[in-house]
Amino acid sequence: MNVKTIAMIVGFSGLLLSGAEPAADASAVNVVKDGDFSMKQTAPRAFGRWWANLPEGCKVSHDTADFKSAPQSLCLESSGKTTSVRQSLPDLKPDTKYKVTFFMKMENIVPTAKPAGARLNICSDRNHWSPAKFQVGTQPWTPYELVFISGAGTNGKVKSYILLYLMNASGKVWFDDIRLEEVK
Repeated sequence: MNVKTIAMIVGFSGLLLSGAEPAADASAVNVVKDGDFSMKQTAPRAFGRWWANLPEGCKVSHDTADFKSAPQSLCLESSGKTTSVRQSLPDLKPDTKYKVTFFMKMENIVPTAKPAGARLNICSDRNHWSPAKFQVGTQPWTPYELVFISGAGTNGKVKSYILLYLMNASGKVWFDDIRLEEVK
């Protein structure tokens, strides 16, 4: 091993030990628009490029005090019903390998029916869930990642979308720094 290789290994190890996260590939195109929630709310249900489902007892808001990437995160809150935030994904291609990464934080997520909890869903011509099971309880900002291959019928008869869920549960969930990139 030469000195340059050792320096790279030590540098990367220090990055991991410090808790810092490696930078995203600058050339990668994020299929999700406004994944950092930096765009302003423009209508009661419109949060930048995201559209909220708001049944009675549910609230969606930007949070400028608690976020993973500046300037804000998106918080979904419910007294027990299902609430979600959705964005169309017209640029998702069929039969293509993708990786979605995001951060999620939860506070007192308590099921009121089944299935219940918080998670993210990408629909190509089938569902791709992350994490694999609905999450309940309380957790700090936690990174999630899912690699999947979009279906052959993506953006054909059924149009693709991403959905941030708080299903059949009371409590709060925050999402931030959502990236959906083609894996080459």
